[in-house]
Amino acid sequence: MQDKIFPTISSQEFKNDKGHFSFRQIDMSYIDEVLSLLMKYGHPKDTNPELIKERLLEMYKINIYQVVGVFNEADRLVGVASVWHMFRHYSGKSAELDHMYLEEEYRGGGLGRHFVNWIMSYLKGLQYEALELNAYVQNSGAHKLYLNMGFEILGFHHLKRL
Repeated sequence: MQDKIFPTISSQEFKNDKGHFSFRQIDMSYIDEVLSLLMKYGHPKDTNPELIKERLLEMYKINIYQVVGVFNEADRLVGVASVWHMFRHYSGKSAELDHMYLEEEYRGGGLGRHFVNWIMSYLKGLQYEALELNAYVQNSGAHKLYLNMGFEILGFHHLKRL
């Protein structure tokens, strides 16, 4: 495994009417919990969980890949997101927020917004210039959150299976 190119993100606490939560970086020891959340994310129904797990294990080895999570009062992982650290010609030093998922029972109380703000604060501290993301077309809740947070729609994400 390559050394990571970014420092570990400091944890943060958040409290709302749905409970007390902590945001923190997570490692491969949480792979099964991450997989469980990602399988709820909206992948095609024929997505093979073992294939997703195999890919996650490979992604953890990449030095630009970071996983962060939301833990509830019982220290159970209830939300997850990946952060890809990069440099792009159109946005400079930037990161891509990937596959953010929060259990349905914890949505609607500002937790997702605080989670993204925590990530952005970390990136600003590293002098990043931008955060970008993709959201599935049918995920109107995510679209609303990101647009309300000031994200702009710049284009479409296309995929062609080979």
